[in-house]
Amino acid sequence: MDRVDRIVRLAARSLRAPRAAFSHTREATRDGVARLCATVRGSDGEVLGTLSVVDDHPRSWTDDEVAILDDLAKSLATEVEADRAQALLDDYLDQTAVLVHLATPDGRLLFVNRAWRTALGYDHTSICASDIVAPDHRGIFLEAVQRVLAGHEVPPFETVFETRQGERLVMRAVIRARFEDGMPVSVRGTFDDVTAKLETDEAQTRLVEVLEATSDFVGIADMSGRAVYINRAGRALIGLSSDEDLASVSMKTIYTREGRHQLMRTAVPSALRERTWQGESTIRTRTGRVIHVSQVIVAHESAGGGWYFSTIMRDITAQKLLQSITDGMGEAEDLDAAYAVAHDRLAQATGWPIVLGPEASPTVPATVDGDPEYESKLQLVSFVAGQLGGLVRRKQAEDALKASEERFKRLAMASNDGVVITRNGRFVEVNAAFLRMSGFPDAEVPESLISDHIVPEDREEVLRRMRDNVEGIYYATFVRPDGTTFEAEVSAKPCIWNGTPARIAVVRDVTEWRRLNRMKNEFVSTVSHELRTPLTSIRGALGLLEGGVGGAMAPKALDLLRMARENSDRLIRLINELLDLDKIEAGKLELRYEVLTPSAVVRATLDGIAAMADEHRIKLVEHVDAHRSFTADRDRIVQVLTNLVSNAIKFSPTGSAVEVEATAIGSMVLFAVHNAGPGIAVADRARLFARFQQLDSGDNRRRGGTGLGLAISKAIVEQHGGRIGVRSDPDVRTTFWFELPMSRAKTA
Repeated sequence: MDRVDRIVRLAARSLRAPRAAFSHTREATRDGVARLCATVRGSDGEVLGTLSVVDDHPRSWTDDEVAILDDLAKSLATEVEADRAQALLDDYLDQTAVLVHLATPDGRLLFVNRAWRTALGYDHTSICASDIVAPDHRGIFLEAVQRVLAGHEVPPFETVFETRQGERLVMRAVIRARFEDGMPVSVRGTFDDVTAKLETDEAQTRLVEVLEATSDFVGIADMSGRAVYINRAGRALIGLSSDEDLASVSMKTIYTREGRHQLMRTAVPSALRERTWQGESTIRTRTGRVIHVSQVIVAHESAGGGWYFSTIMRDITAQKLLQSITDGMGEAEDLDAAYAVAHDRLAQATGWPIVLGPEASPTVPATVDGDPEYESKLQLVSFVAGQLGGLVRRKQAEDALKASEERFKRLAMASNDGVVITRNGRFVEVNAAFLRMSGFPDAEVPESLISDHIVPEDREEVLRRMRDNVEGIYYATFVRPDGTTFEAEVSAKPCIWNGTPARIAVVRDVTEWRRLNRMKNEFVSTVSHELRTPLTSIRGALGLLEGGVGGAMAPKALDLLRMARENSDRLIRLINELLDLDKIEAGKLELRYEVLTPSAVVRATLDGIAAMADEHRIKLVEHVDAHRSFTADRDRIVQVLTNLVSNAIKFSPTGSAVEVEATAIGSMVLFAVHNAGPGIAVADRARLFARFQQLDSGDNRRRGGTGLGLAISKAIVEQHGGRIGVRSDPDVRTTFWFELPMSRAKTA
């Protein structure tokens, strides 16, 4: 319409009239007062409208002006027809299901049709043509565009578009370029979505591959029973070669007489009526051997209206024979008679002289001349023999398991610790010691859930461990029938009991031990609090004397003061660590959570311990590959990492390096400290994280330390919901590590 408007304005200027207009009404061609009109006709003579110029003042029109208006009317007719054609084209393009776009040579989109907008979901004014192409196909697409811009013919090709929602669509693309004066001015692309077709083709291909790979007989027959498809396994089962024509093969002929009667009287009518039939039947190979099969028949109507039958058959001859032998052996009076049944029925099924060895293992002829089904029969015998041997071994295993369980019961009954077998949370077996400590009547297994005998505050944790089948040691408080309680250490793990999954737990009454432990902790805490105040005063006084407040002192006296001050510092650290550990174990240590980054934690640690590293001439190396933030108590995590790094510095050879690493592993952030040195023997690792544990104590005394650092570190990490551990290759490399959850751990 822009060009139509330009012609109308040109008419007004050419005839020096104030205004002009184009309308689709039919008017006279001349108005001698103030209006001049020209009829606009199409190429077929159709009246398209009227071009008129209007002057507000009376005037007459010259012949030249009339001629000019007629010429402009012809030009206007051309533009109106072009607009009509463009509107028809746009409407056609918006109705087609094919995606269409028009782009400049540099890829800027000028036009897209409705199918393009609907399928891809983009605003075409803000992207280029290649932006919608998947990155792994973009290079080929751009190469095709360059070829058409160079004037080459590019055959249709497949590409992949990505929708705004991230869906990948496979397109069959046709790209053409338009040229003016030998130069490309636009690129037109049409794209047919072939995603569904490709998926269907791939599904059909996969189906055929599956049918050919399956070990079951798969066949398709028409209404007359003529076979139209039999897979590789089916051909092998009935003795057809892989390339034999199926034109002369009728599905009816492969059945035995009994099988045909069942097929015609029951199976086919049922399949036609209910679309499917399932049962057992018998077929016969070309050599005459009868095969028992389990079979499914499906009736389906083709697009042309005819009926077809698809069938799947599985050879169950071996299972039938095994069932027959098993039934016969079950009726036999003794093992010899059972072996005789197995021998007779195997010999009858194969026609071979079979000898049964130990555990019903058969001896068969190495070859049988003239028997084309030797391999099939050999497989049959091997299958049945394997099952018979398995039955014998299973019986032996059951007897051994019963004997083992009896021995376990005798040992459990003699144990001073409680032994409990549970299944689905219920008591199955308990020993006398558990009955005594839990207050149940002697020789009576409680008919209840074990969780019913746990105090409420411990019950959820016990239920979680049983539900998740967790192996490990934990503490719980049990309630006796009379209402009294006892604290127990429970060591539980999954087991098999009477042939089915269960859980076994060893329960030890630790009430007295935990009472004494609490008394010890309270004593340590009290002593620590009472010692800290005077020690702080002593430390301050020694520091002042060492600093010269009391006057100049002899060098030997200064050395004695320094030794006293260093040992008081060590005592204060020991007391502070004892108090920290006491708070942690009592659940009174408050964690101040904040958002941290692994790099900030590592940097704060290394900055704080750099002086110690310089003193020992150790190089500190950091590797931070974790960049996601996590939530923790900054001071406590820096305390843990500082403890690990300081230990590494103490035990590293002079001139070596200590590496501090932070990496992200799934939802956890892992901190690790590596160093060379003497390492840690496997036997010593279990006690590393206990209180007052120092390996090679004499050497450690020279290096300093209280033996509480790793115990405190373990408690802090576990309170954050994490884990701590060590890996060591003695005299090569030692790694202490701990991991924390990215999100804040739930604490009890």
